[in-house]
Amino acid sequence: MDLSEDISDVRSAMRVKNMANTFHIIEENPNPNNRKSPVKSNGREGEERSLSSSSSSSKRYLHSDVSIQHHSIWKLPGFWENALKEDIFKQLSHQSSISPWDELNPDLLREAVISIHTMLFGQLGSISMTMLEQGLTKTEVWILLSSVSLFE
Repeated sequence: MDLSEDISDVRSAMRVKNMANTFHIIEENPNPNNRKSPVKSNGREGEERSLSSSSSSSKRYLHSDVSIQHHSIWKLPGFWENALKEDIFKQLSHQSSISPWDELNPDLLREAVISIHTMLFGQLGSISMTMLEQGLTKTEVWILLSSVSLFE
């Protein structure tokens, strides 16, 4: 993460974050008789406990690691704008372009515009949730959304 911060590598930092939300470590609890009630997790809360009659274990998602969650890269000026741009360009590169927009008939043009709007709305929602997960305030998220869209 420190190297990503030094060279402003948005792609690597976001990959680490995504992997940290996906991968977990299973920790065995030493006393299976001292079981706690199940705690559901969507992979972002940090822990998920499972109960069984013979043993007790918990999942600790790597995202809960302080070195990832509270890393200074998430507060770098321009980091989130660059992350949003990279995500949008990635999505646009996956969209197939039949022909130039000015050559499309009205129905195909409407579908193409709706597709782009849907993708942009999804990316804005996704980056907003990611920013909140990383500890940015709602005001900071709103400022980013206002700067890249016509919400004002």
